[in-house]
Amino acid sequence: DEYEEKWDDETEECENDVAGLSLSFLTVQAIRFAIGGLLPDTEGGESLSAMRNHGPSEWLVLLACGLGFGTLGMTLMHLDGMILEEDADGWHFKKRVLNISGDYFTFGNAWCLYYGVEWALSSQLVGSEEALLHVIISLFLSAVAFLMIFVLDKVVDHGIVKEGSVAAVETIILAFGVLIGFAWEQS
Repeated sequence: DEYEEKWDDETEECENDVAGLSLSFLTVQAIRFAIGGLLPDTEGGESLSAMRNHGPSEWLVLLACGLGFGTLGMTLMHLDGMILEEDADGWHFKKRVLNISGDYFTFGNAWCLYYGVEWALSSQLVGSEEALLHVIISLFLSAVAFLMIFVLDKVVDHGIVKEGSVAAVETIILAFGVLIGFAWEQS
């Protein structure tokens, strides 16, 4: 049945997204613990005093981890169409693993960027109002993300990237959208 097939496809896509989101969040919390020496709470939060204690060396390493996540995610998305042949044995399983891995790296990138900027701005800004800090972080990340999404959209519209790379660019745009959502949810 056509509707059942569509239902299965949508359900599988949601499962992939949840797997990537959950695994990336847990991984980034472990990375934050390894870098900063303080395990965040179950929602990823730290006290304002703890956030202020992260120096430039720590937040730059976390931002570099985000860059690494993003690079790996783009590479996977770019290679996705090249390494999988639809007729090959186990194609569906391999495709699903690649999709979950792509989501994992994409969301990992967004988490690292969010927490890296949070550490950077909290250590540089003065004041004791945590809610204001989170709004400033959200506004900053939204402005940067909207600018990057605009530029990437123009790149795709003008055909500057090859056809196989369009999916990678769309994944980057998705990561920026998720980053905006993370930022405003935390504020």
